[in-house]
Amino acid sequence: MHTMRRLEISDVLDGWADFGIPVSQPAEVVRRLEGGRSNRSYLIAAGAQRFVVRLDGRQRFGVLREREYVITRAAAATGLAAPLLYANSDLGVAISTYVDPSAQTPALQALVERLKLVHQLPHVQPAIDYSEHYRQYWLAAGEPGNFEEFRLQINDVTDSEPAGICHHDPGPANTTVAAGQVVFIDWEYAAWGCPIFDFAVLVADWSFSLTAVAECANIDPVKLTSAVALYRQLTKWWHATEPGVGTS
Repeated sequence: MHTMRRLEISDVLDGWADFGIPVSQPAEVVRRLEGGRSNRSYLIAAGAQRFVVRLDGRQRFGVLREREYVITRAAAATGLAAPLLYANSDLGVAISTYVDPSAQTPALQALVERLKLVHQLPHVQPAIDYSEHYRQYWLAAGEPGNFEEFRLQINDVTDSEPAGICHHDPGPANTTVAAGQVVFIDWEYAAWGCPIFDFAVLVADWSFSLTAVAECANIDPVKLTSAVALYRQLTKWWHATEPGVGTS
């Protein structure tokens, strides 16, 4: 491990001692974890210990690894994320404690309460520039028309809204329940931003009603409607720019 090339899972296992994570037995791959589209993640066992090794894929718009690591560690310190044990953006490796997925579906109130704790995490720079973030995906997706209409929608949603750390992708695939508490995973898009976009995910990806989310989170339902529409548009562009991923 003396080069800065991106590592493969075999390299990680062979060089485990260099990561400073004590294990009682040699680390081995249990299986590749499903759900990752941009990155590859593996469940690793070392005796009774379980870890997740993520190997970074190609660079995505809006992903800043060092920012992600800082936010993830802050979230883990408050029980909102799994502990991040090792991370190196040059090598493209992140190792976390494995959180056994729960079959329990979190209630809306629990999700909102936990997201509000996320939004209270310490300020981390740089903040997300939503207009630029959306514009990059709009360009990459080859969307016709004028981006100015989207910029105006973004400004309408974010104007006068409170700011805080946002996960930006707290959907079912990135959420589990451990010890009775909601835990979020995959913080790569986390940044200082506008919390209403996290609540938009509860409508778009969790299928809670917009009225219920607006009431539970105490937010303007008109702005939430616009935030949901923007999030769905961004998701469409994300799928269009991800190799091998359909848009349906």
